[in-house]
Amino acid sequence: MPTGQNYNVRNIMNPLLRFVLTALIGLGGALLWSSSAGKSLDIWTLQQFFNYRGPRKVVAPVVILAVDDESYAELKASPRWRFPVHNITAALQRLVASGPRLVLIDRALYAQSADDQSLLAFREILATVPSFEWDSTSSAVTSMHGVVTKLSFPEQSVSPFVAPLQEFAGLSFLTNSAAPSSNALINFYGEKGTVERVSLHSAIASSAEDSARLFHDKIIVFGFHGVVRQRGQILRDELAVPIGLGDTMFPVELNATIVANLLERSWIERMSLRAELFTVLVGCIVVAGIGIFLFPTRSVPLLLLLLGALTVFAYNLFNAIVPFWISGVAVLWLTAFAGVLCRAAYHAVTVRRATEKLTSTYRISRN
Repeated sequence: MPTGQNYNVRNIMNPLLRFVLTALIGLGGALLWSSSAGKSLDIWTLQQFFNYRGPRKVVAPVVILAVDDESYAELKASPRWRFPVHNITAALQRLVASGPRLVLIDRALYAQSADDQSLLAFREILATVPSFEWDSTSSAVTSMHGVVTKLSFPEQSVSPFVAPLQEFAGLSFLTNSAAPSSNALINFYGEKGTVERVSLHSAIASSAEDSARLFHDKIIVFGFHGVVRQRGQILRDELAVPIGLGDTMFPVELNATIVANLLERSWIERMSLRAELFTVLVGCIVVAGIGIFLFPTRSVPLLLLLLGALTVFAYNLFNAIVPFWISGVAVLWLTAFAGVLCRAAYHAVTVRRATEKLTSTYRISRN
């Protein structure tokens, strides 16, 4: 039998050990969330939410005017060289005549053009319509109007569209209190093709009536929707997005989705990084403590109920009229599993030691 002193020390050490394990596992969960692996888990969770929710209809008056693979083929342009500016100018003439509300144009459509006359004509036409330029070749897009609003998940997409939409499209509701924060995420409506798209060659060949039907009083996002123009090689100009595993989207379609978010005020808000880290840390400590301090027969049902309810609540917020993203749900599940696993291992070791003690004390045969 242990002495009274040894028994008291053992009674003190067991709770102390559990508190230490709870703190370590909780801190480990928070560190995992802040790492690249934790971010991948969040993206995976967001993918599942988007896939379960399914596509939504875009009601905002946004149209993509795309220099796509069909336009290269129909207009006999080589994708190994820059797209001819005179074809873009011809499409702009149709577009301007239809009376668009705003044109957001990729400056790569005309940058470094060798045809000075076509470039001059392009500039003159563009000056007659409210327009704003964006750059698809840079992951850190800067705004001509001095305001850069991050609306990104993943990080490659940085939207400078709030200021020009306020200035040119008259979106007065995008005030400082109503505009997306720097932590806002893109609320994707669905897979490729969710936003209405018109090929450049179709716009050039369209009649005045068709152009008015397609573009009148619409916000046009004009850019490449296909190959990247580089000498000697052809590359896909796509970015990974969290809708479907391994899915990608062209920058012009990504930016059209952002514009639709701003028009419909449907972006996904999230807490600041500091607030999220604190929330995840507290959550990890709580679920780790439940797993370590309770027997697995009690902790497992409680954690399943608690984390299941949290997951459903997070999805309902994500799917609400004003979407909100709760980060770290997947990390909380892993942290709870780690806590239960530690308690199960501790319980197994305790049972084994007790069995060995009984065996040695009473000389019980193991055979």
